[in-house]
Amino acid sequence: MKDIDRTFPQRKYFQVEHCGDVGIQTLGRLLQKFASEHPDIGYCQGMNFIAGFLLLISGGSELQSFFFMELLTFKYKIDGFFKDGFPELKVRVAIFNKLFK
Repeated sequence: MKDIDRTFPQRKYFQVEHCGDVGIQTLGRLLQKFASEHPDIGYCQGMNFIAGFLLLISGGSELQSFFFMELLTFKYKIDGFFKDGFPELKVRVAIFNKLFK
């Protein structure tokens, strides 16, 4: 998860000089927990921004952010954005292209 230190660098929560490494450490734990709970998905670059946004809107709650991430992933089926070959991403891009031709 080399990219988590690049997550929302303009937000104080993720800036070491403002909050220490609390935001980055929390984000790392959240992503590691999600990846370990869902090994078929694992971690994919880009998840850090979803998880980071969820941490920001939840006031830094790891638990709420984890459950929000699961809700987005499975109820709204974005898991296919992150699985090998990005199957759902390809479907959504095709729909987008068709709608905006």
